[in-house]
Amino acid sequence: MHARSRSTIERTIGILKGRWMCLDTAGGNLQYKPEKVCRIIMACCVLHNIAMKRGVPLPPQPQPREDVRPDAMMGPDCRHAVHVRARLIARL
Repeated sequence: MHARSRSTIERTIGILKGRWMCLDTAGGNLQYKPEKVCRIIMACCVLHNIAMKRGVPLPPQPQPREDVRPDAMMGPDCRHAVHVRARLIARL
């Protein structure tokens, strides 16, 4: 039962990430207080259910590119942006 439940939960999370990019691109790290993160996820679930009832299809899943390494995308400009973002977050 535990394995079946876990599988269902993992599929559900995958579907939500496919529909709502804010959940996928965050890399599991939404930069908000836990209470707000819960509200964001709940809103995504409610909106997903509304979309399903109205027949809105899921967006096509992008195919992963094997020729692009994540670390190759971290050029000097991106590293600077990450540093600036971290400083802004620390000030809040």
